[in-house]
Amino acid sequence: MLHKLEKQEQENFVKKIQNFQNHNRSDISNGIVSDVSGNEIFNSNKPKNRHYLNGISQEISNDDKMNAGELGSVYPIDSLTQVSTEVIKELHLTEENLPDLCPINIGRAPYFDTLKTRRTSAFNLDWKKGLSSAQVTQAPSVEIGETSFDSKRSFWVVSGGESVFEAKQTQIGGIDYMQEKMQAMKKQYDNLIEGLIFAGAEYGKGGMLTTSEFNVNTTLINKTSGGRNGLAAMDDTEFEDFLTSYRETFANNSQTYQVPEIFEIPQDEYIQLSEMTYTHVTAYPMTRLKRLELENRIKVVPSKFLKKEINGSLLDINNGAGKQCYILKTRDAFDFDLPISFSIFNEIETRAMKHVVHAYAQVGELVVKRPEFVIRFENPSAV
Repeated sequence: MLHKLEKQEQENFVKKIQNFQNHNRSDISNGIVSDVSGNEIFNSNKPKNRHYLNGISQEISNDDKMNAGELGSVYPIDSLTQVSTEVIKELHLTEENLPDLCPINIGRAPYFDTLKTRRTSAFNLDWKKGLSSAQVTQAPSVEIGETSFDSKRSFWVVSGGESVFEAKQTQIGGIDYMQEKMQAMKKQYDNLIEGLIFAGAEYGKGGMLTTSEFNVNTTLINKTSGGRNGLAAMDDTEFEDFLTSYRETFANNSQTYQVPEIFEIPQDEYIQLSEMTYTHVTAYPMTRLKRLELENRIKVVPSKFLKKEINGSLLDINNGAGKQCYILKTRDAFDFDLPISFSIFNEIETRAMKHVVHAYAQVGELVVKRPEFVIRFENPSAV
């Protein structure tokens, strides 16, 4: 009887894993990856650099957290109390779209510890070189230089398990704790990707908010007023001056005529700018956000991780104090490799009558491909 029960529970568990994998399969053959809810997070059939990953969610922060080492739950109830079959999940997904914040390369060079990228440049490009009114006997050569840089990779593994008896016991309570654990694994993976992009790992070169590989400006956006920060705190004249100054700052930083294409700003300021009417240079009222987007056809992208309060508490930026940031760049300034995306491996320990699920991935680090085409503004006055 025990053998029959064990076999039945194993079969049920395998089906459960297969169902979960169907929603989280990293199948590069068809180019589509989905999350636990069936939402598409990557599709190689879409235009390049339009990859999406889910974001960090609001986690349980009260004193009634479930003990991570326990699968069951204990509540004091009496004969007048009924346990509801409805379960409210705190582990919901709050999406942070990454197509313009940072392109994701999935499946490139998996299992290697390091990826070396080469960069070429031309020099001594005198415009008069090669120009002659007489017959040319020896043409001057064009010279190029080559440099390279390395980006590190690391493996990520987490696991969760339950015994045959625990699986049977938890079914009575109406909560499938093993399924919840698998979803938590996927959520932790999402947190990992965003943490690496914005904060960076200790062994790497840093993330968008911490790296020293490109220039930082702390003077252009330095204002707070009426509880608002930065662009939303400026009056119309100050905002108009900013529209002129930020392009000059980018041009001086790049030393080229290349214009910025993406302007990443804190999510709270994005919302405020979309509500503020701007009439400084036109008889037709428009919002400040629309005015900003009209400048060189720039795309304004909001991110909650650029907000001081969020990146301080979730990513421990600036030792937890956080900082209000804005990133101006071209589309190809950043890159991030995800050699092995979220994958599941299940293990059945027959003697211990236990099922164990391992989630694993291989992740890279933020790569600043063109440091001259990106600049980070910081607002030291932000509250």
